Parts: sequence; C-alpha cells; structure tokens
Amino acid sequence: MSKYLCHLWRPEGRLSTEVWPGEAHMRRNLEDNTLLLLVIAVSLAFAWILWPFYEAVLWATVLAVVFAPLFRRLSNSMGQQDSLAAIATVLIIVTLVILPLTLIATGKRQTCTKRSSRTNWISAGFFRRS
Repeated sequence: MSKYLCHLWRPEGRLSTEVWPGEAHMRRNLEDNTLLLLVIAVSLAFAWILWPFYEAVLWATVLAVVFAPLFRRLSNSMGQQDSLAAIATVLIIVTLVILPLTLIATGKRQTCTKRSSRTNWISAGFFRRS
C-alpha cells in the first residue's frame, strides 16, 4: 500500500484515517501548534487594539482591586443588592479619588500657565531694571 493513502479499510469493517502509527500524533501536534499560533495572534491583536487605552485600563484595574472590599461590605450591608452597592462604590470613588485629583490637576495647570506667561514677559525684557 502507498504511504500517501489517506484512508485504509480495516478488516473489521471500519475506516481508519491512520496510515502510519505516528501519524495521529503528528496530526495532533499540528492541531495543537495551530491552535497555539491562533491564540498568540488573537492575543497580540487584542493587545494592539487596547494599547491606546492602556493607562485607563490600568487605573480602572487598580481602582477595582483597591475598592473591592468596600463593594463587598456595601453589598453585604445592603442585603446583597449588587446594583445599589456598585452605584454607591462608584459615587464614593468619584468623590474620594477622581474629583480631588481633577481639582488638584486643574490648579496645577493654572499655576503653571501663570508662571509660564510671567516667564515670557520677563524673558521679553518688560521687567528689566533701569
């Protein structure tokens, strides 16, 4: 029989797809390697798509991990009403973290802008001593 034959008819009456004893093992390795290659390709594509959002995803993950115990405590105290506990947790995060950081960043920006404009006036020679 030829080694290129795909199917063999066995005397028991069933069709065998294995020509050589190691062919099934080679076919399984090929399938495993193909699956691994596809998983790597999809993971890389997913990372490429999410790369612009890396910082936001990182901070969201940090906040979720830090405030998870608060969510569990609120959920237990509200009688396992997860929706209300989630809303309360988000409001607490906005009040305690996001709002103060936004106000601090805005104040810093205004201070830097004022200093920058004052520096431009000084470098232009408007405040020279006579």
